[in-house]
Amino acid sequence: MLSCIASCCFQQIQMEERADKLREEVAEMVASSTSTTASRLHLIDALERLCLDHLFEQEISAALAEIETADVSDYNLGTVALWFCLLRKHQYRVSPGSTYVSWSALIISIVISLTTKVADLSRLRG
Repeated sequence: MLSCIASCCFQQIQMEERADKLREEVAEMVASSTSTTASRLHLIDALERLCLDHLFEQEISAALAEIETADVSDYNLGTVALWFCLLRKHQYRVSPGSTYVSWSALIISIVISLTTKVADLSRLRG
């Protein structure tokens, strides 16, 4: 009986140490300035969706402060929308007409891409 209790305590200590190590690794991933803006945005979004963001509040705040001024004009529309939503959610002042995002350029590139695809489909159908 006593050995069972000791074994359970040992396992609990191991799990707590593992959890602490994983928490440190995730904190480093969020804080890492070598990661791309998109990967940091998606990581922060995943942490918030899993309700784990409270464990990394300082790291997320620091990352968003860096990400706020990032040039996201080369990213896809989903990543730009995530950038916009996360910054707004954390009370950063970001407007749809922000200098960091050329919305008209994004919309024009999407329209051109769709037009090209429709034209290619029309040619294939003959």
